[in-house]
Amino acid sequence: MVALDAETVRVLIRHRERQEELSATAGTRWQDSGYVFTTADGEPLRLDYLTGRFRRHPDDLHL
Repeated sequence: MVALDAETVRVLIRHRERQEELSATAGTRWQDSGYVFTTADGEPLRLDYLTGRFRRHPDDLHL
């Protein structure tokens, strides 16, 4: 169990809503991977993608 503040909960709820929208748009292409952060088709993000993005644009990642 992890304690989350109200703002983090709000952000995660909004993120889940956006994923539900992506799922509806992707239709049968959507892969219900169970991951929180995915591609537009529901597949898990590749670690090398995340590492490269962070190295190129560290200020763009709002965690």
